[in-house]
Amino acid sequence: MAVIEVDVTLETDRNGVQEAVPHLPPVMFRPDSVHYRSKDGKVRIVFDSPELSHSPTGKRSPFLDANGNEILSISSSDNPVQLKNPGVFFCHCFLTPPGKAEIGWGSTTPQSGGNHIVK
Repeated sequence: MAVIEVDVTLETDRNGVQEAVPHLPPVMFRPDSVHYRSKDGKVRIVFDSPELSHSPTGKRSPFLDANGNEILSISSSDNPVQLKNPGVFFCHCFLTPPGKAEIGWGSTTPQSGGNHIVK
């Protein structure tokens, strides 16, 4: 079982808008675990777009807690979390640089999100 380190970088688009961009692998496999990190600050990943996620289990997140409940929010301070559900799961990504406000997903920041493809 491997731990996949997902780096999130603070990037500025051509209009000067900053985005929290997750660098997700093309495919992830169960039962590997995932940890999110950034040299630019604290990361928060949220799975709250069921209309953009597609899973044979009907879940919104690839992660479950010890009681079998979906984990819908994960941060860089959390331990690696094991992939449990197969499917395509869309996440919103947020980054809080030290001493600054949170930057992330929104109508003008479409790169601050991405698909977790889990097999």
